[in-house]
Amino acid sequence: MPFRYRHLGLLLLCLSVSFAQQFISEPKDTTAYVGGEVTLNCVLNSGHGSHLWVKDSVLITQEYSPLSHVVDDDDSGRYARYTVIPSETTGYYGYSLHISNVQPQDAGVFQCIVLGGENGLESEKATLQVLAAPEKDYPECSTTTGLHVSVGEEVTFSCQSNGGSPATVLKWLRDFDLTEPSEVSNTHTWTVTENDDQAIFTCQGEHMLWSTPRTCSVGPFKLNNGEPAVKITGLEAIIPQTTATFICSAQYISTPEFSWYIDGNEVRHGDERIIIRDSFGNNAILEIADASVEDNGKSVECKVKYFGGILTSEFAVINVIAAPTRAPTKEPNTIVLDLDDEHLEPRDSGVSSSAIVGATMGIIALVLLVVIFVGIVTIRRAAKKLEGQDENGENFSMRSRYVGVLRSWFFPVHEHTQKSMASFGVGPPMDNKAFEK
Repeated sequence: MPFRYRHLGLLLLCLSVSFAQQFISEPKDTTAYVGGEVTLNCVLNSGHGSHLWVKDSVLITQEYSPLSHVVDDDDSGRYARYTVIPSETTGYYGYSLHISNVQPQDAGVFQCIVLGGENGLESEKATLQVLAAPEKDYPECSTTTGLHVSVGEEVTFSCQSNGGSPATVLKWLRDFDLTEPSEVSNTHTWTVTENDDQAIFTCQGEHMLWSTPRTCSVGPFKLNNGEPAVKITGLEAIIPQTTATFICSAQYISTPEFSWYIDGNEVRHGDERIIIRDSFGNNAILEIADASVEDNGKSVECKVKYFGGILTSEFAVINVIAAPTRAPTKEPNTIVLDLDDEHLEPRDSGVSSSAIVGATMGIIALVLLVVIFVGIVTIRRAAKKLEGQDENGENFSMRSRYVGVLRSWFFPVHEHTQKSMASFGVGPPMDNKAFEK
């Protein structure tokens, strides 16, 4: 080949290499905070081909459009916060991925891919780490038992944290590390020994956004020194239509499981009349509502299951007595009829009816005598006032004169008779002018 043609081929090869499509800026491992923003770069020297973004091998964008339908079933619409932005530099083609309001689920491995062209291109894989502090009230400790435990008993306690990205690393401590570090939650089972009185266990949590570890504790645990026992108590007696209540107490048992029996038959939850209340501490309550005489004499017992086996209480007996009746109230000074007596004879209340009638008549007679006496006195006083003298100084009775006048009004007589009567001084003086014609 002539020399000039060899140099021309070499020149064309160099030009093809210099203009080959390649990344100017690729995504890098980065860290973002929850609620913040982050941009993963993807800039090329050529716009040929189809440009895509994948996250954890799942296609999430095509060219400048997020594929909102390519999402997890439990996180619909998560890619709506994703935007592909072009390059601001002339001569370069940008397909950078911008994520707003970053959330913990955005963490993952991202890659920019170009399809088509000569051979296609794939960027370096970049890991996005999202940081968020756990909730301030965590870690939180809990245990399956109370703080009173028995030798040989197995006690389980757990520690957990809520929120945070990455997850909080948790481990249990008691003078030394009890468990291997784990994330989100950590559970430990402990078998109680004679040397474990006042034992305390501490859970320690570590997170990159905490300046110092945070802790929570369970304990101190106290060993039971007595023998496990079960005791049942209840009211000595109740009346019908009231509630019979029994209390079962488990002594020196840390995690009792209660069950109730009436006449040997286990009581189940859901009965409308016989109610099992939720246990509190080492006590449980059984209530028998609307107790009746039919419940009288039935036996009640309580059984407690614990790590050492099953203990049964002594029998308690339901004692329902008839409600006391009240005698009718007897009012004073009344006649009470004995309804059991077929003759219905009245019983004397203490005062006879004849005495009442006699007293009444006596009062009436007394009142009449007083009235008569007052009338007589009044008439005599009036009569004395009517006594007087005539024009000649002689006494005469005004009462007789007025009586004659009244008599003449009601029983008139002849004028000659009146004159004769007047001549004898009977009746009032006559007026002779009345006879003049």
